[in-house]
Amino acid sequence: ARQVVVEVNLNMPATRGAPRLHCSKVLVARQSDAPLLESLVEEPSALQRQLARNVATLIPDDATLQLGIGSLASAIAGELQSRRGLKVRSGMVGDWFLSLVGSGAIDTVTPSACMGSLAVGSLRLYKTLLGESLLGFAQPAQLAQPIAASPLMAINSAIEVDLAGQVNAEWLGERYVGTVGGQTDYFRAARASAGGLAILALTSSTARGTSRIVPHCNRVTSTYCDVDVIVTEHGVADIRATTLQERSELIAAIAAPDHRGLLLRAGGK
Repeated sequence: ARQVVVEVNLNMPATRGAPRLHCSKVLVARQSDAPLLESLVEEPSALQRQLARNVATLIPDDATLQLGIGSLASAIAGELQSRRGLKVRSGMVGDWFLSLVGSGAIDTVTPSACMGSLAVGSLRLYKTLLGESLLGFAQPAQLAQPIAASPLMAINSAIEVDLAGQVNAEWLGERYVGTVGGQTDYFRAARASAGGLAILALTSSTARGTSRIVPHCNRVTSTYCDVDVIVTEHGVADIRATTLQERSELIAAIAAPDHRGLLLRAGGK
């Protein structure tokens, strides 16, 4: 049987959730009072805020959200303050959760409305989890499942996407910079959820002006069958039930204007 080494940190908040570790699985237990590591998020850029506004047009009241962490996730949550009855089912939860709770957007009535696997953020987030039971915790595999009662809106980002809707979220050129995480699992759960959407949200260009919409991804994290909608600061491309030619045109139309002509030519126009 596998055994683990455990650090029992007195500063770690006790959380609501099913996962438990039996003492027979513990090889060594060490107690500490080390401060919890904080992950503070930068202010979203103007482009991220516009992108977030476009994403928000897809999110109805009573939806279930899957978001990551970082400034884009914060920007999207900021645009959902007026929603009501939102639920959360997300592998990673950040300080954006606090902003949704504070605005009254979160469903605080339904049991287990909000569930996560990992909370990464400020001390304020950790202290809130200690004093409240709004966010429960579960194994990642339990969260990435289709939902019947509430449409799952899976919102993920990427390094680049191509004209077929294939997504690269791991490779920067020849350098591996990230893991798959739960992107594909949540996308597929959202597509199997009644009314759910697999949403890919990314700015159309890098800070250097390089297009993040490319003719073809050499490395693929999520396939063109996994994505419903692609969103940039320039608009929304709903690529469901489209031919390859149609989706190429839709995706090129939300690229940065300077890159659209080249992309359309690459797509066969």
